[in-house]
Amino acid sequence: MNSFGSAEALVVLFLILMIGIPIWIALKAKPLGVFPYRWATYWAIESAVIAITTAMSDMSTIAKRGFDAGAFLFLLMTVLCLLAAVGLLYRMRAGAVLLIASEIMIFLLPALIGALYNSPVNTQPNTAPVIVLIIVNIFYFKKRWRSMVSDLWPSKHARRFARASFTWEKDEDISGWLSRDPENDDWILWDEKNKLMLRRRFSDPYVPWVVSQEDLEQCLELGRRYRARKTPSVEIQGRGF
Repeated sequence: MNSFGSAEALVVLFLILMIGIPIWIALKAKPLGVFPYRWATYWAIESAVIAITTAMSDMSTIAKRGFDAGAFLFLLMTVLCLLAAVGLLYRMRAGAVLLIASEIMIFLLPALIGALYNSPVNTQPNTAPVIVLIIVNIFYFKKRWRSMVSDLWPSKHARRFARASFTWEKDEDISGWLSRDPENDDWILWDEKNKLMLRRRFSDPYVPWVVSQEDLEQCLELGRRYRARKTPSVEIQGRGF
């Protein structure tokens, strides 16, 4: 009975660490423009966890067989997951692409390892969930693609806006970093081309953007204050993740 109780406790601890805490953190994620970003935040955390576990498997493989093709595959998987986690946390398109690439790698890895070591692996039970996850993520990030940072990797300038929970927005007329004014919920946008802040009333989205007096630092501060609000009064398009 004691050993069974210990096993139960370990399972509960595993579920809390691997699922519960990531979900709790993801539920607090600020939206990406008008879309929720909880699902992406959850997979950013899970990708980091997968990177750690894969690195441990890689070290075990190296200890047994040396650095062979199998160890290289585990190393590649580790790098993909780690870069995907960082990219998703910075809300970058590269993070979404790397996440899907890592999921494809997860799908292929058992068969590749089995072929390398002449030990065929039955991958059929794991095929459907991974395929479904890949399809779900393709559709999820397709909706958010325009609002994600397009740089291959975040510049210092982009990281400052990402940390302040700004999102990159682009349309036919204007592009820049978008957030909200914490005092009145106005849309605020840092126009990268003209290096100035624009403002538009939240209550009337058809009113054109107007130049505002805030400089770069003041614009960033408004974004930080909006991020820090515990109960935003604005509605986000599309509930869910």
